Amino acid sequence: PSATTELKRAIAAAPDKLSLQVYLAGVMQRSGDMPGAVALMDELIRANPDEPDLYYDLGVLYGEADDGDRSLELMHKVLEIDPDNASALNYIGYTWAERGERLDEAEGLIRRAIQLKPEDGYITDSLGWLFYQRGLQQEAGGNAHAARSSFNAARTQLEHALELLDK
Repeated sequence: PSATTELKRAIAAAPDKLSLQVYLAGVMQRSGDMPGAVALMDELIRANPDEPDLYYDLGVLYGEADDGDRSLELMHKVLEIDPDNASALNYIGYTWAERGERLDEAEGLIRRAIQLKPEDGYITDSLGWLFYQRGLQQEAGGNAHAARSSFNAARTQLEHALELLDK
């Protein structure tokens, strides 16, 4: 039996277990059925409109399907429901850093996420990546001194992230 079949069987046995249904949506998306995955997540959100993790999970699905704008919309929805959702703060900040845009705002979001989860190596890594991206922009703009400083900050932050992840 396929993973989808087994998941549907498990869901039938435990229909209130949202995590199984979210997992099924992820399997559907990765197997090429994005419309089916979205429909399932939309159904779960309609039944649980105040559950920020569902919006987050749908946002991740859109991100994996290369629809970054829709993904960011959903992460902002998460923050409407739960302004201190470290995962959504980090997701938005990292996405902006990855795009090389809104770096100051992205830094603020990632720093808030770090305040909420100081031992999370993945969030700490996001700040390192942001510093690296800032350094690239400074270097391209001819500001070698500022770029060097940003690259040093990136290295320090990324080394700290590795330490946290090795714990």
